[in-house]
Amino acid sequence: MTLTLRRFALPAGPLLALAIYLLLGFRGAEHALAVTVGLTAWCATWWILEPVKGPVTALLPLAVLPLMGVLDAKQVAQSYGHELILLLGGGFMLSRALERSGAHRRLALGMVRAFGGGSGRSLLYGFIAATGVVSMWISNTATTLLMLPVALAILESYPDKRLHAPLILCIAYAASVGGLGTPIGSPPNLVFMQVYAETTGTRYGFIDWMMIGIPVVLLFLPLMGWWLGRGLAERRRRCCRKAGSGRRVKNACCGCSR
Repeated sequence: MTLTLRRFALPAGPLLALAIYLLLGFRGAEHALAVTVGLTAWCATWWILEPVKGPVTALLPLAVLPLMGVLDAKQVAQSYGHELILLLGGGFMLSRALERSGAHRRLALGMVRAFGGGSGRSLLYGFIAATGVVSMWISNTATTLLMLPVALAILESYPDKRLHAPLILCIAYAASVGGLGTPIGSPPNLVFMQVYAETTGTRYGFIDWMMIGIPVVLLFLPLMGWWLGRGLAERRRRCCRKAGSGRRVKNACCGCSR
């Protein structure tokens, strides 16, 4: 983003919030509603145009809502420190650790070897299993970003071009399905848990969620693999390649080790 646009975006957020507040107030909206909608527009403007860092924008409600009398400081602080928010933060930290340690790459190659790796279908099933397992513990987007470079490295030397589309699609789909397995697998899971607890008074525990989510994952991952893998040629790979980090990795699809 250019410097001029950043200078424009910085005052644009609060000015837009003020305009929305005055407009809604003129139409008879409640003070709390007008402030909340205006603040939402302010945050959205700064997140999109990025005149300041994202975390700075995320802290705006902590300052504005108590200042405008919508919520007191204690209520806002409790929302920022909610147990589900901390649980989600732990998932992001875990994804960073997986990336730094290379554990996601080892898991992917290990799953490929476990499924044989002698054909396009075996490769597909291996990546579906690896992506689904990783996505149960970190967000879908982070899982996709971690697994995609490994898949692209394999596809560079794979002879059957029909595998390209199914393998890329399986990572995105398996990440979405695997995210259903645990509460931290996807942020909407945590939102549902909070809304469900507030609405019904019954709290979902981690194990309670997994008792429902894991069977769903175990059902849909094989179905997805069967559908995406239909028609793939049964060809063995014969070459070695580099997998992601630049280190030479022997052909996992032939059952070789590092």
